[in-house]
Amino acid sequence: MAEENDKKIIEKVKEIYDKFVQNLGNLRVRERDVVKKYKEHDRQEKIEEITKSLNK
Repeated sequence: MAEENDKKIIEKVKEIYDKFVQNLGNLRVRERDVVKKYKEHDRQEKIEEITKSLNK
């Protein structure tokens, strides 16, 4: 009986761990996308600044 309960607990822990790893991967993808967008936005602002200074 105890061995059966141990197996159920181990399976549940494996499920929770797998979900955790999946969520961590999703967060890394989101973080990468946010950083990419920020860099693109920052780059665009710098281009606009240079363009304005050249047009003066």
